[in-house]
Amino acid sequence: MTSVLVVEDDADIRAVVADFLQLLGCTVNAVRNGLEGLEQGRRNVPDLILLDLAMPVMDGLQFGTIARREQRLANVPIVLMSGSPEGPEVALQLQAKAFLRKPFSLDQLAAVVERFSPRDWQRTSG
Repeated sequence: MTSVLVVEDDADIRAVVADFLQLLGCTVNAVRNGLEGLEQGRRNVPDLILLDLAMPVMDGLQFGTIARREQRLANVPIVLMSGSPEGPEVALQLQAKAFLRKPFSLDQLAAVVERFSPRDWQRTSG
């Protein structure tokens, strides 16, 4: 089962993404900002991190920069999610594995999760 850490400050987006990933069979931890994301990621290292860029307390760039320096989180794939024009550039800076431009479809989300999930994971819904 794939574990996904969702770091997203928008409660509606966070809930939709988390609920959809659970329907796909993922274990999901969803938090409101980068600081909460680091704390959660340190406790339970995920298989994948879905990261918003613009957030209060600690934004996606700050989170990613710190995560890349931490041994336990350094190799976890990050997918940056943003509607910001700077999003693709920040994704490159963070060495993110993918970039999802907001708004994205659930099919796009499923494809990204499937792409970065352990090989034994199989999509259970369509």
